[in-house]
Amino acid sequence: DRQIAFATKTTEDEVRNYRKGLGIIPVYKVVDTCAAEFEAYTPYYYSTYEPEETEVTVTEKKKVMILGGGPNRIGQGIEFDYCCCHASFSSVTQGLKPSWLTLTRKPFLRIMILAIAYILNH
Repeated sequence: DRQIAFATKTTEDEVRNYRKGLGIIPVYKVVDTCAAEFEAYTPYYYSTYEPEETEVTVTEKKKVMILGGGPNRIGQGIEFDYCCCHASFSSVTQGLKPSWLTLTRKPFLRIMILAIAYILNH
């Protein structure tokens, strides 16, 4: 929305409202972390505007979101990995469904807020 607004010299809110008026809303797709060799129990999700249904599995379990502010890649952010893994393990033992949200750039704050709202309402 921000890039389109910049290119068309309008506001982000105008673009977002127009997009939503056309029924163009994000859906969430699964990244198969096991390359279809066997069932993935820890899938990653990404958002897209493809005209398909969301692949997120809806559950009645209470949820907890684990927020991270650093990289979550092999060889980087070991403290983050350690903390998030143990927060996830602890959440599961308490009957919660944990979700990780890792963002490393300030512009993604709006995405984080929308993701939290989405998870809390589903």
